[in-house]
Amino acid sequence: MQIKNKYWLLLFFIAALLNLYHTIYPSFWINMISKPLLTVLLACFFFTNTGMKTKFEKFILLGLGVSCLGDTALIFQGKSELFFLLGLALFLIVHFLYLKAFLCLTSLNTGYIKKHKWPIVVVLMIFLGSIIFYWSALPGGMKIPFLCYSFAISLMLLSSIHVFGDIPTKYWQLIFIGAVLFIISDSLIALTKFKEIDLGINGFLIMLTYILSQFLICYGSLKATFYCRFEAKDSLSSSLKNILT
Repeated sequence: MQIKNKYWLLLFFIAALLNLYHTIYPSFWINMISKPLLTVLLACFFFTNTGMKTKFEKFILLGLGVSCLGDTALIFQGKSELFFLLGLALFLIVHFLYLKAFLCLTSLNTGYIKKHKWPIVVVLMIFLGSIIFYWSALPGGMKIPFLCYSFAISLMLLSSIHVFGDIPTKYWQLIFIGAVLFIISDSLIALTKFKEIDLGINGFLIMLTYILSQFLICYGSLKATFYCRFEAKDSLSSSLKNILT
């Protein structure tokens, strides 16, 4: 698939550099402008190259659109904890949208996890480990949201693994690494917010891993569009049940 309209990517990288600059030299307006633009520009790049013809493309575009709303909410988290919870809820939706998109790339009956159960064990261990690690540090009102969000992002990671073998490996790697970087970015947020572990460049690392994750998921999905053969007609619950059993 030939990539066109690369000027959207140029604008994306400019917005990314501006936002990374903000993490070192804070500026409310640079953050306010550049952060929501990140996924908007990726969405424009993805749409102009695909035209949103399939459910897969629609789920990816919706994921990028909701990510923009989540990014905007998180800009104001310093003013109220409600903005952090709103951002958390929006990104929970993002992970389920990406999950549904990835399931359009593989057969529920023949995908990787249907044949190999070890990724379930690994991801489950990571999920339980994170719950145990953070639980005592979580405020009472954050325990259930944290649990739900961790569950959602774990399922998103599993769905990215499930695609392995159904699309060319080089495109799968982009999507999978993007999913892993998303988890790393969120883990850095949790370390900063709940464990108060500050490496001095937490903000920079959070945004760098987030920017790369969204770019890799978007670009990998664009390259994988040609291989989309399934429309994920099943409900989310039945899709997950089919994969995990």
